[in-house]
Amino acid sequence: MFCCVALQVYLHTAPLCHIGGLSSAFAMLMTGACHVLIPKFDAKSAIEAIEKHGVTSLITVPAIMADLISAPRGKEIWKGRNSIKKILNGGGGLSTKLIKDAAQFFPRAKLLSAYGMTETCSSLTFMTLYDPKLEIPIQPLETSDGRKPTSVHPPQGVCVGKPAPHVELKIYVEGSSRIGRILTRGPHVMLRYWDQSSSDASDSSNKDWLDTGDIGYIDDYGNLRLIGRTNGRIKSGGENVYPEEVSASYMH
Repeated sequence: MFCCVALQVYLHTAPLCHIGGLSSAFAMLMTGACHVLIPKFDAKSAIEAIEKHGVTSLITVPAIMADLISAPRGKEIWKGRNSIKKILNGGGGLSTKLIKDAAQFFPRAKLLSAYGMTETCSSLTFMTLYDPKLEIPIQPLETSDGRKPTSVHPPQGVCVGKPAPHVELKIYVEGSSRIGRILTRGPHVMLRYWDQSSSDASDSSNKDWLDTGDIGYIDDYGNLRLIGRTNGRIKSGGENVYPEEVSASYMH
């Protein structure tokens, strides 16, 4: 444990070799937070660390969140439940049930989600999933200027929130569809891949923009919605079919 007199105590649940763990570590270093490290994540060790050190924040992926919630079953009240104030989830969306369970297990924690990639120094967009001050799950159906949505189409894909202030996003579409390739640019984007020349880094029509490899669109509320991966698209009867949407329909 690396510690100082600080108001924030951050538990490292993700490895530092992963962009999520590394970027969060740097962010917490800049705030002067205490850092609690465990050799390898397992729910029992993490719960013990939270209770022992009064951890206030951590990051998760869906599997880690599920493990944390299920680990101390049999305890109605555990000592660390009130110390956690903020949790950032990445690496996939949390189900509605998991969000509700997390809100009960960490009753004072603000739960956020992030979407990003290594090539963009981690997170591109953020969204609040639960805020204990409101006591209800957040619905990301808000426009920045109070406008009512204009689209008559039901929402598609997974909502991942709005871009961070320094992030530019655009959707590169072909034809009349609003769904297209998700591109980004800004100071957060890497220079290029190893052994890739600057002339090959992007095509001429999208110079200076990084193609994330994901397909999606910006909805009427300004939220980015993910549909699937570019290389996962299937052409069927002249229509684009995305495996992620098919899987999601079966899950419901």
